[in-house]
This record gives sequence, C-alpha cells and structure tokens, in this order.
Amino acid sequence: MLISEFRKHAAQQLQPLYEKTEAYKLIDILLEEFFSYSASMLYLNRDQALNNSEEDFLLVALEKLKQGMPIQYVLGKAWFFDLHIRVNEATLIPRPETEELVNWVVEENLNRDNLRILEIGTGSGCIALALKKFLPFSSITATDISKQALFVAEKNATLNKLDISFIENDILNATTSNLIAGSFDVIVSNPPYIRRSEAVSMHTNVLDFEPHLALFVEEENPLIFYDAIADYAIIYQQKGLIVYFEINEKMGEKLKSLLIEKGFQSVQLKKDMFGKLRMLCAVLG
Repeated sequence: MLISEFRKHAAQQLQPLYEKTEAYKLIDILLEEFFSYSASMLYLNRDQALNNSEEDFLLVALEKLKQGMPIQYVLGKAWFFDLHIRVNEATLIPRPETEELVNWVVEENLNRDNLRILEIGTGSGCIALALKKFLPFSSITATDISKQALFVAEKNATLNKLDISFIENDILNATTSNLIAGSFDVIVSNPPYIRRSEAVSMHTNVLDFEPHLALFVEEENPLIFYDAIADYAIIYQQKGLIVYFEINEKMGEKLKSLLIEKGFQSVQLKKDMFGKLRMLCAVLG
C-alpha cells in the first residue's frame, strides 16, 4: 500500500465520524508524526510504499481513530506552545485556552525575579512546563492527586529538559499539617470545573477517553476546587500572593464573589479568544 492509498482509505473510514476535511487533517497529522515528515515532505513522498510493520501500525492507529479516540492519545503526545507533551488517558489533552492562561501569567510576571510558583492539579505538567520555559528563573512546584498523571508529568519535564518539582497532593484534604514546604508568589490552577449536567453537550471523544477525575465536579458544589485552593492560599498568609485560574465560563461571577468574601482583592475576569469568560486572577490582601 502506498502512503497516498492509505491516506485516502483512512479518510474514507473516518468520514462517518468527521467531515471530509477534518478526516484528512487527522490522517495527515498521523502520517506526519509517524514518519517525522513536514506537510510538504508528506506530499513529496505520497507514492512511498509502506512496509508491513508501517502498514500494521497505521491500521491499528486508524482503528483507534474510528473508535473516536483523540489523535493525541493515538500518538501518545500533544503540543503546547512549542513543547511536546506526552499524554495518555490519565491526563487531559492540553487546549488552546489553557495556553491563554499561561500567557496571562507570563505577561504579568515577566519582570519579577525569583518567582515562586505553585501549580495545583498539574495533569500532564503542560502549564508548569510552559511557565518554566517562559519564566526560566522561576522556581516551580506542581501537584496532583493522580500518581499516573504525575508519572507522565515527570516524563514530560525530562523530555523537555525543564526543572520542576512534582508532589503528590490532594487539595481537597489540604491542612496546615500537609502544607507544601516553602512560600509562593503565584498559584495557578486549571482544576475540574465542568458540572455533570454539562456533559450532555460534550463530544463523545472527550467523554469516552479523557479522565473524568480531571473534568467533572458535582452539581451541588461546582466551585469546590477553587474554594479549597483559595483556602490553601490563605493558609500561607503570603500577602500579595496572586492566584490564576482557568474557569467555567458560566461560573465566573460566582467565583469572583467567593474570592472577595475570602479577602482576595483586584479580582479580574478575562475572556478567551472566543469571547468567553474563561480565566480569573486575584490578589490575596
């Protein structure tokens, strides 16, 4: 089978799930990553014959895509800024709006020396790693409740040659007795924030493959993680500490009120590239 023949066959197989253009885009990503080709190289080598092992791998990958598995999980990696991030079904796939959160943190803290940053709920480590890349003189600690996620995050730090301290920690059961050592200038988090009732509007490739532990909160307390992180910040009693959150666009005002009640000041809501309120920062008074 030639590359061009596989490409056409695979796109046809995916069209029940994806539009034709999207199907070809997914297959081109698969082929470019598998062969380490650029788009132009893939075109120039379109009549290259696949050997048996190459064909076997690509057909297995195609079956996974036909089941709705995201291309990032099929390949085992995603892209965040210019970092290659290993992912599996213990970690969320990094998203463009999370890059916007990182940009906000970097822009506001670029000229601060010896910045101490804590990320809570690191998952694949993409936020912590990007912050270390763009704020290289900062000291970054990243936590997660999931051992499997921390294993992936540590691999990503090694892969990208970035120095991060990773700690297993359950923010919902944080107390003064298990406080992470040191003090911090910034806390950043993209915690679970999707209410169970919102799952009906989500794509099946998210629901079927991405970790629900990192996605969902219960209806009766949708701000549970933000509440806990705010209390955790207060425990440090570090005046001027800034928290940055990725948030549910429908819960921004409620979260703003919660933080003000807890003594945070200068609470800002920020829209993402789609005009949705998806980020918040606040300063501990």
